[in-house]
Amino acid sequence: VDTRVIEGQINQPRVDTVLSPTLCAADPLCPKLWDPFRVDTLDDELKNYILVTHSPVGRRTLRQAQFNLVGDFGSFELPAGPLNWAVGIEQRSEKAEFIPDGAASLGMIYFVAGEKTEGKISVDEAYGEIDIPILADLPFANVLGVNLSARYSDYGGALGSNTNMKGSIEWGPIETLRFRATYAEGFRAPSINELFQPQTKSAQQYNDPCLNYGAGASPTVTANCQADGLPPDFGLTSTQGTALFGGTPDLTPEESESMSFGIVWTPNFTPLSVRLDYFDIEITDGIGTAGTNNVITSCYESSNFSHPLCELIEGPSAVGEAPHPTSPRRNAIGNIAGIILTNANLSTFNTSGVDFNVDWFTDLGPGQLNLSVAGTWLDENSYVLVPGAPKVDQVGFFAEDQWNGSPAGFPEWQARFNIGYAADSWGINYIPRYIDNVRDIFASETNLSNETGNYWYHDIQGYYNWNAWDFTVGIRNATDEDPPYVTNNDDMNTIMQTYDTAGRYYYFRFGFRY
Repeated sequence: VDTRVIEGQINQPRVDTVLSPTLCAADPLCPKLWDPFRVDTLDDELKNYILVTHSPVGRRTLRQAQFNLVGDFGSFELPAGPLNWAVGIEQRSEKAEFIPDGAASLGMIYFVAGEKTEGKISVDEAYGEIDIPILADLPFANVLGVNLSARYSDYGGALGSNTNMKGSIEWGPIETLRFRATYAEGFRAPSINELFQPQTKSAQQYNDPCLNYGAGASPTVTANCQADGLPPDFGLTSTQGTALFGGTPDLTPEESESMSFGIVWTPNFTPLSVRLDYFDIEITDGIGTAGTNNVITSCYESSNFSHPLCELIEGPSAVGEAPHPTSPRRNAIGNIAGIILTNANLSTFNTSGVDFNVDWFTDLGPGQLNLSVAGTWLDENSYVLVPGAPKVDQVGFFAEDQWNGSPAGFPEWQARFNIGYAADSWGINYIPRYIDNVRDIFASETNLSNETGNYWYHDIQGYYNWNAWDFTVGIRNATDEDPPYVTNNDDMNTIMQTYDTAGRYYYFRFGFRY
C-alpha cells in the first residue's frame, strides 16, 4: 500500500490496491477514493480514513541430518578390481508458514491471500549402492561393469513410503568406445510449497472459444456457447479469466520410470569426442497445474461440457466475482471465472529424445582451438491431464508448461555451439545458440502471429588470468535480437521462459583465488 497516515495527513494517496468497487458499494466515501485527487482537496471526513499496511511474513525452516559411509570389500576382488559400496541414512524435517497482516488479512487487497497457512513434512531415508567391476582389459571387454542402488523413503502419514531401485551397465568393447544403459525408478513427494503455499487469485490471459463463434466455430463449441446464453457475435473488452493458484494439502507423490542408452566415442586418430544419449521418461501422478487454455478449450470443445476438466471451472462464486445472468462459468462482464489451477496430481507425463555433444580441439599457435556443439532433439513431450483425457504432445509448439503454469516453448531442436581459443592465461569464446521454430498450440487464423520462427542468439566472452586474479568480460545476445512476437501469452506477447527479453547486455566479473 502506497498510502500512510502520518500526523493526520495522507501522503501521495494511491489506494486502488486496497479498495475495490465491490467493497465500496456500501460506503459513500469510496467514489472519492477511486478518483484521482490531491491532499489539499480532501475534505476533513476523508482525511480520517486510515489505510492499513501490507507486510506479510513468510517463514521456512529446514533441519537435516546425514550419515554416509563408503568403502570396499577389502581382499575380495573380481578380475577387474574391488567391489565398492556406499550406504547412508538421512532425516529431514521442514516447516513453512505464511502470515498476512493489515489489509490482506481483511481481504482488501486484490489477488493477495488473506488467511494464514502453515504446514510441515518429515522424512526418514536410507540408501545403499554397490559398484561391480566385472571385466577389464580383455578382448571385446576393455571395460564391463554394473552399478546397483536402492533408496527407501518414509514420509509418514498420507504421503507414505516407497523404495526406488536403479541399475546401470557400462560396456567398452575397445578403449575408444563405450556403451551405457540405465534404468531407474523415481519417487518425489510434493514439496512444502506445493502442499501449503497460500491460495491466491490471479488474472490469466486465455483464448475464449466463444468470441464471435457465429463466424465459424465448430458445432460443439457453438452449442456450448449458446448454452451459456451468449450471442453469435459475442465479444469481450479483455480476455482475462480469474483463476485460483496455490498449494493443495492432499497431494500424493509423483512416481517415475526412466531409461537411457548412451554411446561415447573417442577415436585415437584425432582429438574428438562424440556423445549420444537417448532418454525416455514417464512420470505418473505428476504435480502441476492444468493450464488456463487447456481447461477452457478442452471443456468448450466437449459435448455438453462433458470433459473432466470442466469440473475445474467453478464459476465466479469461487473467486468472489459477480455472476453472469445466463452462464454459470462466467462473471458479470462475460469472462470465464473460477478456474481452479491449484497444484494437483495430473496423471501422466512422457518425454523422450536424444542429447548430443561433439567436441574437437587442436593446437594452433600459442594456444588451442576448440569447436563444440551440444543440444537436444526432442521426440516427445506429452501429457494426459486427467484419466480419459486425450494425450497432448507439445513438441514443436509453445504452450503452458504443466510444471509451473507459465508459457514455454518446446522446440524439436535446440543447440549450443562454441568456437573457442585458449592460451596460457587468456581465452575467447564465440557461442551461437539455436532454438527451433515453435507454433502456438492453440493457433487461430485471427491471431497476428502464431509462431516464433527459428531463432539464433550470439554470445561473446573473453577472460584473462593474472596471478591470483581472474577477469571475465562478455556480451550476451550481441546482435540485440528482440524476443518473438506472438499474439497470445498474456501482456508480454512473447515467451519469456524460452527467449531473451532483456536484449543485448554486457557483463564483467572478477575473482581472486587464495
